[in-house]
Order: sequence, then structure tokens, then C-alpha cells
Amino acid sequence: FIPHNIYGMKGFNNVSGEMLAKIKSQGIHQALIFVEDREYDWWYYGAVFTLNSPFLDSDIIAVRDLGAEENKKVIDAFPGRKPFSINVRRKEIRNY
Repeated sequence: FIPHNIYGMKGFNNVSGEMLAKIKSQGIHQALIFVEDREYDWWYYGAVFTLNSPFLDSDIIAVRDLGAEENKKVIDAFPGRKPFSINVRRKEIRNY
């Protein structure tokens, strides 16, 4: 079933490899990436979710941007990582 229909899944829920390629091209490592995704809930977070390991020990950890107060808790929980903010829809990466 899947091989026959895989092309139809391309871009499903707005997921593509574009942001992953952009992050890689900028040489980002040991980072926390806060994903602005309030407009479509998990769609934009899903575009970079594969960066995460199940143990959250991957080189880059992607998290939903939940606002300054909650984001600070995440930053404090992962010391030594550089925080970034991304907007998948606009394909933007900024220092947090």
C-alpha cells in the first residue's frame, strides 16, 4: 500500500525537509530550537520533530515555543545549548 501511494504523502501536513536542510546548512549544533507553531498546532513542530532523539540527547532538540516563561524552563533544563527560534512557515531561523 505505502510504496504505491508514497508520492501522495509528499508534503502531508506541510512537512518537508526544507527546514532540516536550512538548519544543517547554517551549521547549528548543540542547540535548542523553539518552533513557532501556534497557527497550526503541531504541523510546524512536526517539520523538525525528527531532530529529537527519544532521550532528548540529540545534537539539536526541537521544542514548541510556549512563551518566554515556559521556554526559560526548557533552557534551564538543557544548559550549554544555544537557543534559536524558527518559523517554519516563513523558513526563518533567528537567535532566541
